[in-house]
Amino acid sequence: MEYPQFDRYLTWGWTKFPEGRGMGHVKAVVLPSPWLSRRREQWRRDVDPGPGWWERECAHDVLLMSNKVYAYPPAPSGGAVSRGDHAAAFAAELKDFVVRSRSAGVSILHKSFNAPTMKLLAGTLSELRVLGGDRYAHVEQLNKGLSPGLISRARLVLWDQPGTGFLECLTSGLPTMVLWSRLYNREAPWSREAFAALERVGIVHRDADAALAEFARFKAGPTAWMRDEVRAKAIEAFCLEYALIDDDWRKSWKRFVREACSRR
Repeated sequence: MEYPQFDRYLTWGWTKFPEGRGMGHVKAVVLPSPWLSRRREQWRRDVDPGPGWWERECAHDVLLMSNKVYAYPPAPSGGAVSRGDHAAAFAAELKDFVVRSRSAGVSILHKSFNAPTMKLLAGTLSELRVLGGDRYAHVEQLNKGLSPGLISRARLVLWDQPGTGFLECLTSGLPTMVLWSRLYNREAPWSREAFAALERVGIVHRDADAALAEFARFKAGPTAWMRDEVRAKAIEAFCLEYALIDDDWRKSWKRFVREACSRR
């Protein structure tokens, strides 16, 4: 709804927008993401993702990063919003994954999005502890996003939607997948092929069994999985379109600002 209000939008690679009334003048300005670029630098410094780190022993197999659930619909701010009326289905998906993971011998470290979400799903979290048994643990001390201490506790990060954290993992060389049922959001029509390409290489999954089967392949050979040529090319193509990064991102941004100021 905010698109028609501006002539140009800064994006991390994409150039298409929804079609409709008042959209003909909207143009994309592609620039590398400063945040993603800096995060990659930080992960290189803090954990140095590579064969030695991918093959390390961990207390848990999967770090499950579940999304925020709003008790009430928020003001319009985008499409990736899980509301209170999604809570039952959201909880059912969590319980299904924990049960299937335990049956597959996969251990989970679960991090809820924030304290309000934990409060809203308190009953579900209690059920998960019972359903998961010694294969399930929940992070009680919450800080937003990923940290070296948190990520060191599990082999792979699993998201329930392809948000900014997922992009951070892709661009930083952190093993990651998405288990995305499209419960409360879905890809735009023009991005379906980009996500289908990630689905074909085992990064994006629609059901728990597929995600767990792919995790088993990852665990059997993390370095081979991360360096698989087809998978690496699919990730690179996706990031060029939706998560553009550059070690020298400041140069591009300075040039853009100078050009924008000269047109005033």
